[in-house]
Amino acid sequence: MSASLTETQKKVAAIWGEVLPNITARMLLPKSNFFEDGGHSILAQQMLFKVRREWPDIDIPMSAIFQSQTLEEFAAEIDRAQDPTGLRLDQNVDLASSIADQAYSADARELAEKLPATIAKSTEPEPTTTLLTGATGFLGSYILHTLLSTSNQMRVIAHVRCKDAPSGLQRLKGIAETYGLWREEWASRIQVVPGDISKPQLGMSTEDWDRLAQEVDLIVHNGAQVNWMLPYSSLRPANVLSTMECVTLCNSGKPKRLAFVSSTSTLDTDHFVSQSRQGSKVLETDNLEGSAKGLGTGYGQSKWASEYIVREAGRRGLSGVVVRPGYITGDPVSGFSVTDDFLLRLWKACIQVQARPDIPQNTINQVPVTHVSRVVVASLLHPPVEPLGVVQVTSHPRLTTNQYLGALETYGYNTPQVPYREWCTLLHNFVANDSNTGSKELALLPLFHFVVGDLPSHSIAPELDDAHAAKALRSFGTPPEQLNDLAVNEETAGRYLAFLIATGFIPAPPAAGSKAIPEIDSQRLQALGSLGGRSSK
Repeated sequence: MSASLTETQKKVAAIWGEVLPNITARMLLPKSNFFEDGGHSILAQQMLFKVRREWPDIDIPMSAIFQSQTLEEFAAEIDRAQDPTGLRLDQNVDLASSIADQAYSADARELAEKLPATIAKSTEPEPTTTLLTGATGFLGSYILHTLLSTSNQMRVIAHVRCKDAPSGLQRLKGIAETYGLWREEWASRIQVVPGDISKPQLGMSTEDWDRLAQEVDLIVHNGAQVNWMLPYSSLRPANVLSTMECVTLCNSGKPKRLAFVSSTSTLDTDHFVSQSRQGSKVLETDNLEGSAKGLGTGYGQSKWASEYIVREAGRRGLSGVVVRPGYITGDPVSGFSVTDDFLLRLWKACIQVQARPDIPQNTINQVPVTHVSRVVVASLLHPPVEPLGVVQVTSHPRLTTNQYLGALETYGYNTPQVPYREWCTLLHNFVANDSNTGSKELALLPLFHFVVGDLPSHSIAPELDDAHAAKALRSFGTPPEQLNDLAVNEETAGRYLAFLIATGFIPAPPAAGSKAIPEIDSQRLQALGSLGGRSSK
């Protein structure tokens, strides 16, 4: 171990050396990066448990390691927690990044000032060419399917992170086939353009950028880096600057219409929760100044900033829509879901500790991926507001948290309801049991601090108005009153459980419940389960 390390850094290095693969404490330097040296979210949580044993009198949140990834930065977080009033003169802490992460709304306003004073409005009467970012993600695959199903004239240019177009197309096709969404006759109507949304011009070559500026009629900006722990500054290139690039592309060459896929994480402040408790829904016309400060995640902050930029571009003439979906869940027919998902991990953790928490007041705004993709395409082709408005996708009706977790008992799992704090104790005991490692690790380990902090207060979902969504759906020929996949119900939950069992994510229920697990195509779902990954929201 380097003699140049401080005492705190030496202790941190010893802990990192215990959890990082193929790394010893002696190999670590002040600039060593936890994630570059093999760390990931689960190892980060294991590391935090050890840090709390070493320093039991301080509370270091999970977000600290994502915001301060090097040995010296993370050690400084510990020193600062031990000295919250800043009396120690030996500390030289750079607060610039944390200050910037709190100033997401100011950053958005500064970026919006760089937009052209006037943006050309799309006047294409029958748009036929769409650029889709995030095309290989969960939601992206369903958007691709919905776009190509609308018309035989529709072409899609899929923006894919790949070495070249042929390999990107093969990846796109393989994922769509596995989801059961591919049709061979679509091959001639799909083109792949390599790129990276975190780079200027979306990482495309100048030749591709200029060509798309002339060819494209519509843009669906669905691509994003989804991470609930990274700070705003880390997510800004992929999530915010990419939105600026999409607006620029809309105003280059042929005027284009934009659909920006946002998230209800832009509403996660006390302002909107209080408004909902008073009986007022969040309107689609709300200017979101109620969350201009106070958003707790860098992801939510990055979506707020992007929304601000797009809505300001709309005031300058940009045609299009901001789509703000609730919690995107699995396919209600096949049951296919993304297993790297908080709600599914919550189910699994309840099965692991054989109990579920009592959270009586909250609802969960779960919206099946099929409906979200439908609303994205409907509002892109039939914008409900000119030139640009917001469309919110909300569940009708919503399951309460207790109903969602109670589905486990309905389908035969032994998970009696217990008080929330008692459930938290069960989680702590499960993690403290050294035999629960490897495949037995707690499913919620990456979000442990969040879950045992105050989950009932941190998981309140405001009620949303969705008049614009209904208007777009009717124009699209799919009136909401005729649709059967607007929400997650007990039957849908059963299909999700069937998928999780078929892919080995959870065990089969030990006993018969009041309802039987639905029959599904388990052979195909076993292949589906290997995809895993996150949803691009």
